[in-house]
Amino acid sequence: DLNKAERIDPSAKGLPAAKGMAYATRAAARAEVHDIHGAETDLKEADTLGTPPRWLSKATRALAGAYKRRGDEFLKNGDPNGALQDFEAADTLHTPSLISVFDRAKAFRERAKIQEKDGTLEGTLADYESAAKHDPRQPMLTERADLQVKLGEEALANQDFHKASE
Repeated sequence: DLNKAERIDPSAKGLPAAKGMAYATRAAARAEVHDIHGAETDLKEADTLGTPPRWLSKATRALAGAYKRRGDEFLKNGDPNGALQDFEAADTLHTPSLISVFDRAKAFRERAKIQEKDGTLEGTLADYESAAKHDPRQPMLTERADLQVKLGEEALANQDFHKASE
């Protein structure tokens, strides 16, 4: 029991590292049950206590996975902004990324569609460009070309229509 050991001898060698490993283990467990805030708090505490990197790495991977799963849910429920925020958080925590280029492209594409309905055409174009950068397949190019026509950018639209037909 770490609490008992700390009461007996707070300066015991290895106690901070052991506490840090306990926090890292709890952070990973919290991430698995989608308690992102609790996992972040425990991971920070584990890091502060000088927890060995392999323990931190396991907790960090679990937290990145929780962000990925929540981002997927945001996307499924029509919240591309939330999805993109969580995908970015997962990327910040874990390399190589857990987020596929297709997930990211879909989030940009869905946000673009929402902005287009709202009449925010410049933001829409930026999101379609980001989507096409991550996934340059036909649907992205066609949708971006349609928007470019609306913006009076026929030359750019023709380039995208041509690429999409290849």
